[in-house]
Amino acid sequence: MRGQDRPVRRASTSLPSRRYFEGAARYFSPAAKHISVLAAVLIVLAAGAPPVEGLKLQWIPADVAALYSPACLDGSPYGFYFSPATDPSHTNDWVIYFRGGGWCFTPEDCLLRSKETLGSSKQWTATYQNKEGGAISPHKSSNPDFYGWNRVLLPYCDGASFSGDVSAPVAVTGDGEEAALVHFRGAANVRAAMYSLMRDYSLDAAQQILVYGTSAGGTALFLNVDRMREHMLPMGANVRALADSSFFLDHDTVEGKSVWPDELRSVYEMQNVSAQPACVDHFSPTNEAWRCMIGQHAYGFVNTSLFLVSSAYDLYSTQCIFLSEPSEPGQLLQGNCSSVPGYEKCASNPGKCTDAQLGEVNGFAEDFVSALGKQEKARARGSGLFIHSCYVHSATLKSGWANTFIDGVSPQKAVGQWWRSFGGASASEGDAADMHTYLDCRWHDTQPYQCDLTC
Repeated sequence: MRGQDRPVRRASTSLPSRRYFEGAARYFSPAAKHISVLAAVLIVLAAGAPPVEGLKLQWIPADVAALYSPACLDGSPYGFYFSPATDPSHTNDWVIYFRGGGWCFTPEDCLLRSKETLGSSKQWTATYQNKEGGAISPHKSSNPDFYGWNRVLLPYCDGASFSGDVSAPVAVTGDGEEAALVHFRGAANVRAAMYSLMRDYSLDAAQQILVYGTSAGGTALFLNVDRMREHMLPMGANVRALADSSFFLDHDTVEGKSVWPDELRSVYEMQNVSAQPACVDHFSPTNEAWRCMIGQHAYGFVNTSLFLVSSAYDLYSTQCIFLSEPSEPGQLLQGNCSSVPGYEKCASNPGKCTDAQLGEVNGFAEDFVSALGKQEKARARGSGLFIHSCYVHSATLKSGWANTFIDGVSPQKAVGQWWRSFGGASASEGDAADMHTYLDCRWHDTQPYQCDLTC
């Protein structure tokens, strides 16, 4: 049952009264959206799932590499992980997953990153044993809609959400080190992988394709999915997208400092990011095309049908956008997160926030809901939203995929219902967005702060 047709479950009277995000009704239809009113849910987890063969590493063939020049930051070759469909009825159905892992914000940062698996393929394993959940999971119990499909995992090794596009390597000198070459080839990695899959792995016969991304991989999805659908994937295939924890705000810190926007501007300019043309056209008159690197702006220019899962209290966004400080020299890789004086404990555990600090965090969450609600994309036919209140990042890769609930519905169930609304491999535009919009509660102003006990 949906909207006003559902029985209302009252929260426990032992908790403070539940509040929803201020002004949310201005953006999301109260009659059709789903709003959490659960006090608690008993969850029973099944153990002992049978082992599933991992995804196998497939290197980009030499002739394709010569055509596109894909590379990780250190210049090592690019590849992808692949597992063929295990359900014969889904031989022509695919999940393509952009893996996340933050960004590198300066050339020196990228040089450091080039020495680890997020910047080099030298230590990638031959088999990826998928312990992650979400739509890439091989287990029917937790992923009944997509478990038996062809599965592709695109490893992340460029530091710019698979979008860097600098033709020649850049010489970078690290602290006390000789100059080394750093390669910004993320966009080429996507093109080479799709070409190889189309030519050698029967992606050209695909009927249904779910493009999935989390965190920086969700930003990659925003930046790449339309280009993939229009130019890299088979014509006639029904391509839709699922992004998690990637609607990053263009927002100052609690102290009013422009830390996160400046960091993403650096990424955009350093790596000559290949962003969505319509977004670039929108911001170019004010010389702000770099804002297309930020999820809040990139999301609105995605034309592909898209379901967004996120927390209004996203852990990474709270720690690394709202409660961050400018990075110090040598303090790299993920910026200077959780460093606002007096907020260190609050950032690591909201239960340790003062009421005043929690008020600031609630304000940041309300800005998230407001910014999302103003997006036409959030209300477009074929869109879906699952905005929960758990203090977590990339919940779909964890138990939150199946065990976080808004009005008794998990992200897994919500995404499955949204996917099936398109009628399988048909060309349906899907339901109105209100039919697939779930909005959780706002944290309480006083202890206990958490309002959703399924987190």
